Amino acid sequence: MQSYIPTPKNPWNAEKAAHLLRRAVVGVKPSEIERAVQEGYERTITRLFTPYTPPLGFIAEWVGKEPNGNQPPEGPGYEAWLADIVGRRTGFNQWWMKTIVEAPICLHERLLLFWHGHFTTSFSFVQHAEWMWTQHQLLRRHALGNFKQFVKDITVDVAMLWYLNGLENEKTEHSSAINENYARELLEIYTMGITDAKGRANYTQTDVREIARALTGWKMEQGSREGYWGIQSVFHPWRWDSGNKTVFGKTGAWKAMDIVDILFEQRSEQIAYFMCRKLYRWFVVADEQETPESLAIIRDMAKVFINSDWEIAPVIRDLLTSEEFFAQANIGCLPKSGADFFLGLLRTFEVSNISDFEASDTLAGRFNKNDMLLRMEELGHFLCFPPSVAGWNDGRHWLTSSSLAARLKLATRMMLGTMRFRNEWEPRYSVNILAFAKQFADVNNPKRLISALTTALWSVPADENEQAILLEVLMNGAADYEWNIDAEKLRPEERLRRCLAQIVSMPKFQLL
Repeated sequence: MQSYIPTPKNPWNAEKAAHLLRRAVVGVKPSEIERAVQEGYERTITRLFTPYTPPLGFIAEWVGKEPNGNQPPEGPGYEAWLADIVGRRTGFNQWWMKTIVEAPICLHERLLLFWHGHFTTSFSFVQHAEWMWTQHQLLRRHALGNFKQFVKDITVDVAMLWYLNGLENEKTEHSSAINENYARELLEIYTMGITDAKGRANYTQTDVREIARALTGWKMEQGSREGYWGIQSVFHPWRWDSGNKTVFGKTGAWKAMDIVDILFEQRSEQIAYFMCRKLYRWFVVADEQETPESLAIIRDMAKVFINSDWEIAPVIRDLLTSEEFFAQANIGCLPKSGADFFLGLLRTFEVSNISDFEASDTLAGRFNKNDMLLRMEELGHFLCFPPSVAGWNDGRHWLTSSSLAARLKLATRMMLGTMRFRNEWEPRYSVNILAFAKQFADVNNPKRLISALTTALWSVPADENEQAILLEVLMNGAADYEWNIDAEKLRPEERLRRCLAQIVSMPKFQLL
């Protein structure tokens, strides 16, 4: 994999900076593109790989503490119990979206979306936000860390044990209840896939069964009060199948961590290929079939992965700094996910007056502010509610007829200033249109302004026909020389709103 090195003939410029940031961050501000150009290529890469610890904000009162009872109380206390449970879950989801929108330039936030879609768990099964928060911290900690250790930790994570029935997987003196759910997903989805690069089976049903036996024995620690549960998993030897298991030709009285070691030892090439292909599709191009060129890049990534002893950061760094990543054919070809579209809009336009991000006096009050959650559901990217254990489909699957209709309605209303929250009369999701436009030079030259806006918001430049359409919307029948962004009688804000509503509705805005 050849590294990109800026030269006079192939310079680090606004186009390359915008491409890198759009793929590495959820929503990019024009000022961030300009700063990346000024600071240079190396410093921008360093900033992307610099960890960021977000403030806890309105979830600080409950994170890291015990959940509010695993079993609902009987009688009059039930409604309060349910409101607390739902309020925490809603609040966690809102906090995560707020973190993405308000974070500085940092690769972690987009990577967390990747890992959440890879190591899936869902509030549909995991009832308590405390458990999902614990897993979120695990994802954040390992996002650019060691993948082998990542797999070990996620295997015994409380939310994962609950989600894929690990808590039910046991063998005791009196009973045997081997549950294969996690063992199968560990192989099929989380590490190496059903088949290798040549279409050969990576494992057998016998492997699944033997691994499931080794994974027995894990439980959650019970808390200090009846009906309460802690947020740590513990190993109980008396629930573990202590007999010999044969996994990929290795026989022994294996436990969970032994299985991960054997897996990475005996199936290293398969794991490296599977994961690097998935990362390539996330960051570069999501074609169903690889080209010879992309296959070569994936193989190079796999070598780096194995040689670095499963460190994630070197693999992603090599990919994002490669000539392949910056190739013209790979710019503006990746469909935006629901989060990239909606949360990206909020971040790019620095949108304010968002109900989900406001504080609430009570946990129950959080649920009354959940406008964004419903919109994310419409877009098919409801965080913490993946459609299946395999997460979300990527690439063109994001652009369905229903999600596209929701995108167009959402984006145009936001630009026009007509988005409302439920039955409220006053508009929400405020965009300072004039301030956004005044970031650019020559704002009183309508043609150059159109060019600047499309360059900032589209990955692919506008063609002559698109520029003509947008110019007509902006000028609304007036001559070009009449345009002045400060002339109130010309209604510049109204015209800019219509123009930007058109820009975010056009096909090129759907692509990274």
